[in-house]
Amino acid sequence: MRIRPIVGGFRTLSLLIYLKLFHKAEGWKYFFGSWSNFRVEKGSINLSSGVWIEEGTLIHCVSGKVSIGERTFINRLVTVICRGGVHIGKDVLIGDNVSIHDHDHDTQTADLPYGKQGYRIQGVEIGDNVWVGSHSVILKGATIGAGSVIAAGSVVNQPIPQGELWGGVPAKFIKKI
Repeated sequence: MRIRPIVGGFRTLSLLIYLKLFHKAEGWKYFFGSWSNFRVEKGSINLSSGVWIEEGTLIHCVSGKVSIGERTFINRLVTVICRGGVHIGKDVLIGDNVSIHDHDHDTQTADLPYGKQGYRIQGVEIGDNVWVGSHSVILKGATIGAGSVIAAGSVVNQPIPQGELWGGVPAKFIKKI
């Protein structure tokens, strides 16, 4: 059995100092799997204590704010792209290859050159104690209530009440938990 430290050495400490100086990071218990976990153009990232982010994950804050709650685990190859707001609660488990986007392209400006096209932005809210199965996609405007579970491979494009299991494309109610 391999035991990994919460603070994963020089790389994690360096990224944590950057986040503490230029964004917001509470406490000192973190693990960041690679140097390229974060890309911030405008906006900010707010991390609570005990966040674990595996290698290959990208949290790209183009603008707006990304916030991640205490003891949240984000597995490998997760992509979070924020133009407005993405809030992930505490004690959340996010499986590998999950995509979270709070925007999509505005079809009214599709004829404009690249870089001039607009976006439709609506925040994403993931409540406390949520499980998001691998290969799921969370789209703009989605809210996932506390204690809910999203089955692997699901596409969430609507509000999900707390304490429910949802799955499919698009995600549909399966049962109360």
